[in-house]
Amino acid sequence: MWRLRTLDLQLPILGSVFCVLFITAFNASAASITLTDSLCVDGIYRINSGESATITINDNVTCAIENYGTLTISGSGTLTSGLASKSAINNYEGATATINGGTYRDARQYWAIMNQGTMTINDGNFYDDGDASTTNAMIQNGWDGAITGKPNAVMTINGGNFNSNGWYSLKNSNFGEVVINNGTFQHSGANYDILNWNLMTINGGTFNAEANYQKGGVFYNTSERANDSSQQGKLIITGGTFTNLKGNIGNQDRANDAMPSTDITGGDFYYRSAATYAFLIARTYIAGTGNVYHGTIQICGGTYTSSSQIVNMTPITNFIASGCTRYETTGSQKGAIGPLPTIDGDKVSDTEYDIEITLDDTIALADIINPGIANLRYTPTILENTDPVMQDDNTEIISLEGDNLTGLALGKAKIQIAFRNNLSTVLTINITVKEAPAPVPDNPPTNTDSLVQLIAISILATMGIGLVLLQKRR
Repeated sequence: MWRLRTLDLQLPILGSVFCVLFITAFNASAASITLTDSLCVDGIYRINSGESATITINDNVTCAIENYGTLTISGSGTLTSGLASKSAINNYEGATATINGGTYRDARQYWAIMNQGTMTINDGNFYDDGDASTTNAMIQNGWDGAITGKPNAVMTINGGNFNSNGWYSLKNSNFGEVVINNGTFQHSGANYDILNWNLMTINGGTFNAEANYQKGGVFYNTSERANDSSQQGKLIITGGTFTNLKGNIGNQDRANDAMPSTDITGGDFYYRSAATYAFLIARTYIAGTGNVYHGTIQICGGTYTSSSQIVNMTPITNFIASGCTRYETTGSQKGAIGPLPTIDGDKVSDTEYDIEITLDDTIALADIINPGIANLRYTPTILENTDPVMQDDNTEIISLEGDNLTGLALGKAKIQIAFRNNLSTVLTINITVKEAPAPVPDNPPTNTDSLVQLIAISILATMGIGLVLLQKRR
């Protein structure tokens, strides 16, 4: 709601009241204005709940917009917050904001954009004017701190140019939900380009992380609260182009069992020549206990350059996932990328297969395992080895000695294959031991031989009948 800067007017009292009411009523309707510094009160332009405003910025304006209603903003000018504790646009719980253009800056090392309601960014230019020491994000979505009982702050980005020199271009915090369909993100700050604590989906866009710092990657997906809907740590990537100097994705929780997850079904991932850190890292850090890593990354698609590498792993050339690969890591292990190991048998799921072996036969597991990554090591373990349906005692169905699997008795058994080499993938193999097929004669009669024998028998029978009739006539 607009407020008069002073009531020291040389007007009758009635005229002053009329003037104030007129301005208030005008603002409560669907106002369309060109924002200037003079329209801001104490550096703030406010849209109250139930009000709507369409704002155009055509000049350099120092003002913070507080939106509790409905805001649509565009223009060719620049909006900068002049307040240390306010963003250029502050969209609060229950409010709706649409940004169709304009330039937005953070000159006080605070957020340029803050959303706790519903916000759509279709276009615009966004900058923070910090440096590598700036710890704030350029765009903040959601709430910080121990906040409970809030609706999700929903942000959809369909376009725009996002340029950050600070820690993050975009921080999706507690109760935050972000969908990025397009846009260009250029980051040269000291940390990851985008930080996600809750729900984030990337369907497209161009992401360049150029910071030559240890954490100078594109995404940092994290959580420190297990089973908490406000901080789920779920990152989904279906498309986009991602280029970095350091790691593309860090997937790291900061509390026991928080388990952040990253699922990739598409996208083009590139390393620059100076890259020295991981393409993907699945890990956890529990404060005060040292480095204890844990997390999940699942890959179902995407393209990766030949220079991609994984911490403590052999580089994989031109990896394109043929199926879904899921990695869960514990201890100091790091995530890897590569096709999921498979078994020569009937597939039940990505991690379970059925095979058959013959009684008393022995097979080598190395002959039926397709490891997916060269020189991948594995450890087999028997899970079930008796079959009360086929055997009425505790007869063992199989034996497992090293890599050799032997069928001892008829029935069903189950083993588990745990893969190592910094990769904790586990496959289950259901084994059916069956009888050997009946032996085949060395020289079984052919169809032609059988036919000749039948004709011969017929001729002999006919001759026999003829002899009997001839004897009777005599």
